[in-house]
Amino acid sequence: MEMTVSRRPFGVSLLSILVIIAGALDVLAGILSVSIRGDGDLLVELKGSQGEITAFGTGLIILGVIAILVGVMLWRGSEFARILIGIIALVRLIGTVWAFASFDREHWYEGIGSVVIYALVAGYLLFGTTARDYTTST
Repeated sequence: MEMTVSRRPFGVSLLSILVIIAGALDVLAGILSVSIRGDGDLLVELKGSQGEITAFGTGLIILGVIAILVGVMLWRGSEFARILIGIIALVRLIGTVWAFASFDREHWYEGIGSVVIYALVAGYLLFGTTARDYTTST
């Protein structure tokens, strides 16, 4: 029985690390959002309610934890992680659009960076042959 060991492509390594970092930042942002949700100036600035800020912060924490777990799975060569990252990218896109449409329409462009990053990650992992070959061989 011959066992082949596949080297992790640089792109998969880099994207795994970026997804883990993005997840950690989401958890931090979610914790901060929930912890300052009662700040009157913040509520006025974001044009939202305490409940909306709490829901948004909680959602960020949940998505962040999922992103960290999926990043670790991808690092280990999980084919399933490729699909999960695609789903996370879609949820992040919807969440960012909702947040800026609900809270502050004037600053929508501030969240576009994370959406672009997740879209690039999902595109590479779902449609790139290098990533697909790596995850199917491990």
